[in-house]
Amino acid sequence: MEIKEDEVIKFLKFIKEYLNISKMPKIVLQNNRKGLVTTASYIVNEDGNNIIRVWSKNRHLIDILRSLAHELVHHKQKESGSLILPIQDIGGEIENEANSLAGEIIKKYIYENKYLLESKKTKSALLIETLSKIPYFDNPPKKGS
Repeated sequence: MEIKEDEVIKFLKFIKEYLNISKMPKIVLQNNRKGLVTTASYIVNEDGNNIIRVWSKNRHLIDILRSLAHELVHHKQKESGSLILPIQDIGGEIENEANSLAGEIIKKYIYENKYLLESKKTKSALLIETLSKIPYFDNPPKKGS
């Protein structure tokens, strides 16, 4: 799936204002999982040049934006001094806040940009649509019929 750079930039401007981020980290959208355990990571560097890496290959734009939102919440936590390293991978106050706030941000962004939900049909949707036109797809014949 092709990622539209202008959509990502528009989202980054939105979230920078929404979270009141002072200095944005470097954002890397990558087509491989190199250096990633999950779909994204926030890397805190001692020099202050922090990096967000997001796996973007074969992912829906909204899913990529949600990953960005999650990691940018961690960045805001770092700016505000509430981020304590290492971050607990599953659960915990820091991670739960990032999950919750990322969901809130994406929902608000979609409400303001409803056209994002009107994307072209996915390959899966086209396959199901095609299969549904084949006789017996919903009611397969019984053995011996």
